[in-house]
Amino acid sequence: AQPIECSDFDFFSEETAANFGASCWHCPWCFSYGKDAVIPGFVEKWSIKKMHDVEKAPSKRKYTACYHGADSDHLAIYKYANTTARNDLQLLRTLPNVSIGYRFNKIIEYFERIGDCHFCFAPKGLGYWSNRLYEVLFAGCIPVILSDEIGLPFDDFVDWTSFSL
Repeated sequence: AQPIECSDFDFFSEETAANFGASCWHCPWCFSYGKDAVIPGFVEKWSIKKMHDVEKAPSKRKYTACYHGADSDHLAIYKYANTTARNDLQLLRTLPNVSIGYRFNKIIEYFERIGDCHFCFAPKGLGYWSNRLYEVLFAGCIPVILSDEIGLPFDDFVDWTSFSL
């Protein structure tokens, strides 16, 4: 895993996005296997319950694959986080049986959609993981992890390849 290290901690906003890349970068020396731990993302209980409420049985799911999220055209901060996969996913939006696009206005709409998909793309976020990975798991969607250097929690004990791609 390669976290982002910043030398200037000014609050990030769309107005300051142009300067973000000048003081932040991925740093391979910031994470040491055997010493550091990857802590799983937090998904609050309300969201988990809502995802379970709207999750469909596999035989009733409408979409083969889904992704709804931001890319560098949508949020400027992603210009500095190597979000090629996020940008390229948007190119697949016209394929049949997929649901790909930007974020939904209401989170429950997002939960309903991923609960209606067999496979959910989980590209990296600003670092080398994204909370999306944990959301799609709670929605019963098979995660398709799109990050070469992702740091997965408990990878010494959990065989991530047994339930994700």
